[in-house]
Amino acid sequence: MRITVAQVDDLRRKLEELPPQNSAKRELSKQEAVALMADQVAKLQQRGYAMDEIANFLTSNGLAMSVQTLKSYLSRARRTGQTKQRRKAIPAMEAPAATPPPELKSTSRNGRRQLSSEVQVDSAKNESSTGVRSSGFVPREDSTII
Repeated sequence: MRITVAQVDDLRRKLEELPPQNSAKRELSKQEAVALMADQVAKLQQRGYAMDEIANFLTSNGLAMSVQTLKSYLSRARRTGQTKQRRKAIPAMEAPAATPPPELKSTSRNGRRQLSSEVQVDSAKNESSTGVRSSGFVPREDSTII
């Protein structure tokens, strides 16, 4: 089935005009419910309530849940909240500029390309100052088969 641009534009306009859903009647999973109540649960803990008391209260009021499940859901809710806050607080980092490949000398007798002497000197300096040795591996260019 093919659709025209005019039909898509008409559908988009109609989608935007749809009224909002009544969120009070939307069904939630237990995990979503606990995430919405995480602040109240934390306040109850500060007031001296134990997790088993809170889990028993939730179970007796229609949200059947073990203590372990409650702890797990609260932990996930905290992590999700922290991740969202971190994403907002830390600006996106720009990608580092690509470093140009080192200059290569002509092929040696054994058919391998070697780094120019300037690059070899620079890598020797880096190795001695940082204690980290850079690899001397240089991939060979693909050859054409005739």
